[in-house]
Amino acid sequence: GEVWETFHTTQGSKFFPRKRYVPLAFPEIGREVKSKTGSVLALGCGTGSSILAILKYWDHIEVACFDVARKAVDIFLSRSKDEDLSSRVLGTEIFDLASDTTEAVPPSIMSNVPFDTLTLIFVLSAIHPKHHIRALQRARSFGSKGNTLLCFRDYGLYDMTMLRSKHTQVVKSEDDSDSGPPRLFRRGDRTLRYFFSLEYVRHIFKTAGWKCVRL
Repeated sequence: GEVWETFHTTQGSKFFPRKRYVPLAFPEIGREVKSKTGSVLALGCGTGSSILAILKYWDHIEVACFDVARKAVDIFLSRSKDEDLSSRVLGTEIFDLASDTTEAVPPSIMSNVPFDTLTLIFVLSAIHPKHHIRALQRARSFGSKGNTLLCFRDYGLYDMTMLRSKHTQVVKSEDDSDSGPPRLFRRGDRTLRYFFSLEYVRHIFKTAGWKCVRL
């Protein structure tokens, strides 16, 4: 968390603009949250670029979120207040989804469980792949048993971000083959960035107990 705390303190709120495409990429969110007031949990909200887009697009949805960096959460809360959306924020917490400890989920989050929908948008790539399956298994505890929608989006192998990446340290991970390209990188600010193949996404989600509906 320390690395991301430093990152958000340095970059502030302008590094990640609002992801306005999120409601268009995941129309299932609006259909899944059918009640007058439904709930979405952002698993790693960052400064709110994705969850703010959801709040603006669907006015019947409430959200809760957590992130590993307190500064990121503070920026999200400030942005939601500035955009008059804070009344639909159920709660925020500092929590590490990938922690290998038995860290308890904060009560303010658990009090709202189960959530209709979970989002995991440009979060898993910042986590070392040895923790990916654990993070996805942990995510299941926040939803309804067998009836939870998880919206996942992240960097893809050979996407433009990967092709443009320069002056970045390659980090060897267990899923890297000698013949394949490196997938895990450490940037100059010490944050990680992992690039996913479709096969790897199917593998980790299935192993963690999730069923891929659309990929």
